[in-house]
Amino acid sequence: LDQLLKRFAERHLPAQRTWRPIEFARELDRLAELRVFEPALVQAEAAMNFPDLRQLWADLGLRTDSANRLQGFDDEAPLAGIRLAINRPLQAKD
Repeated sequence: LDQLLKRFAERHLPAQRTWRPIEFARELDRLAELRVFEPALVQAEAAMNFPDLRQLWADLGLRTDSANRLQGFDDEAPLAGIRLAINRPLQAKD
């Protein structure tokens, strides 16, 4: 892998453009003369499941609409104290 990344760097760095993940994987496959990285990327992307955070947001007092856009705050929510502590400005130390 180190040698393959070195070959990529010799040919493409400094980058003159932004490489999308699939392009990078395809180029690594081309340089390695194997088909390994693109299939692995496709499989990893398909396996990514993000947890449903709506209940946590509600517990923190984040009110959202049906598209999960922030609409306001509920300072009486069960975990609102945590949200308030996270967002509290730091006090300057003398």
